[in-house]
Amino acid sequence: MSRVSASRIRERARHLQAAKAGRAIALVLPICDQLERPPTSEQIVRLVEAGLCDGLLDEVVLLDNAEDAEVPAAGEASQGVVHRLVAGEVAPEHGGYPGRGEAVWKSLFATRAEILVVADSSPELVETTLALLESLLADDDRTLATGYQKGVDDLLTTFVARPLLALHAPQLSRLRQPLSRNWAVRRDMLEMLPVPVGAGADIALLLDVEAMEGVDAIAEVALPSPRREPAPEPWRAAQIVTAIERRMPMRMPFGEDPVLLGNPPVGVEVRERPPAAGVAGYAKRFG
Repeated sequence: MSRVSASRIRERARHLQAAKAGRAIALVLPICDQLERPPTSEQIVRLVEAGLCDGLLDEVVLLDNAEDAEVPAAGEASQGVVHRLVAGEVAPEHGGYPGRGEAVWKSLFATRAEILVVADSSPELVETTLALLESLLADDDRTLATGYQKGVDDLLTTFVARPLLALHAPQLSRLRQPLSRNWAVRRDMLEMLPVPVGAGADIALLLDVEAMEGVDAIAEVALPSPRREPAPEPWRAAQIVTAIERRMPMRMPFGEDPVLLGNPPVGVEVRERPPAAGVAGYAKRFG
């Protein structure tokens, strides 16, 4: 990072620190599979050196919901802001499930922040965090800022998400990347929503925010990094379809049992966590 770009990033961070007006902000980095891998030590150091951990971000939570993740130590430079947590040890009384959405839901129990930024670990993490926060904090009526990166649509977007949105939620068809895994949301919205435990969490958030507050509550912002698209595994598609269909007027009768795919059949977890605000003990701890 050049001296000029470093200076500009610090300036943007200072402006956001003023704009947050005392509200706590947490950056949540889910660690789940080959896409949501742990940040490198260099990425953590860059967050600190860019000034994001000096008044802008109150917490950086590395939420490990993977079986084999090797998460780097935060080190002394993190000033106590960066924390690594194992999802199964967060609110353990509520059990645990594999998946990205589970890490998102557990993040509500891991931090008291009023604004949550959920992002992939990438070399552009600093710029991604700043862009999402600039969009969300620019308008108090904005509930969700979701990112998009340049590139052609992946197969899951082209053949799963876009056709279903065109049929069931055409008002969201304008979004360039409806399966984005990089977004910022206000806590008082996220805690009121059910969260699919798997790959359907991101599209479910879009649909639920639009249903509750309208499409104008959602902003889409350009991010600097190229897309890192998920491989089109059938289980991802099943989780995305299930999340969308559950939110339609003619709801599909999905239960808590896994969806069976393939021959021989393999179970795909499609359950959803209930709104955190209604979970026993949550209001007492965070209300």
